[in-house]
Amino acid sequence: MGCVTDDPGLTREGPSRPGTLERAFLEVLWSRDAPTSAREVQADCAERKLAYATVRTVLERLVRKGLVTRTRDGRSWSYQAAGRREEFVAELMMQALQLTTDRDAALAYFARSVTPDEADTLRGALDDSGSASSSGIGGNSGSGGGDGGRRSGGGGRRL
Repeated sequence: MGCVTDDPGLTREGPSRPGTLERAFLEVLWSRDAPTSAREVQADCAERKLAYATVRTVLERLVRKGLVTRTRDGRSWSYQAAGRREEFVAELMMQALQLTTDRDAALAYFARSVTPDEADTLRGALDDSGSASSSGIGGNSGSGGGDGGRRSGGGGRRL
């Protein structure tokens, strides 16, 4: 797998939202089944002509963000993605929901925007979970109680 990423247009970056190069490095780590050295990441990203120091800096930034773990491997470090790609994408979706004061409207718009197959997948995930909030799917994600956080759980079942 190369070090290329399709940036879907999420351009607002924050401490937990990785940039384009960070996402490319995550793709490299997700494509491997074992801990990966900075040199291996650099080799997978050869088309970018990145300096080794740049690769190390970006990997360390991902470690600080909690998106990558590192373990000592002799005198160097090996890196692995801290979670699966699916968890990462779900977290990005939850962050996007935090940008609105009307989560129900955003979820409804999203539900109308997906393909029929994707809607079936969402229905199945909600049915399998028994309760959207108990499995973390569409959960409140620490938005506090009451009406201010706008539920994203039960209302999402209208797919």
